[in-house]
Amino acid sequence: ADDRIGEVWGVAGHLGLTVVPCVFSTALDAVAAVSAAQPGVPVALDHCGFPDREGASGWAALHRLGEVGPVSLKVSSYVLEASERDDGDPARVVDDLVDRFGPDRLCWGSDHPQDQTRPYAAKLALAAHATRHLDDEDAASFFHHTAERLWWPPGR
Repeated sequence: ADDRIGEVWGVAGHLGLTVVPCVFSTALDAVAAVSAAQPGVPVALDHCGFPDREGASGWAALHRLGEVGPVSLKVSSYVLEASERDDGDPARVVDDLVDRFGPDRLCWGSDHPQDQTRPYAAKLALAAHATRHLDDEDAASFFHHTAERLWWPPGR
């Protein structure tokens, strides 16, 4: 909530790092502002900013981030499980996020091993079910290419 966020982004950019903020949706406008001001710094928003905690306002804040180029989303098992519980079908959330961010700005995060609510294989099956509307190329971005770009880009 102060100027230090810009300093953190600046140092990460200087070091060639991806910033992975784990914040609630009430902080997403601040993430958007600093990301727009420093577009060369890649961002992977963990758990999509927990938008379900704030309901419609949380989703609206997340949707606004779709306009900020360097921001990608970690669509975690937490997000998929919440959408399965609340919406009945996690594909609705994935489809919505693909429409707003594009498939190349989304990546899966299992939350394993710290989240033990489901075995890893069940989390992977949920993610595959949630992405069933994606073509093979978009699914490859979700499960592999986006993460590779964010954490292991060529030359780093």
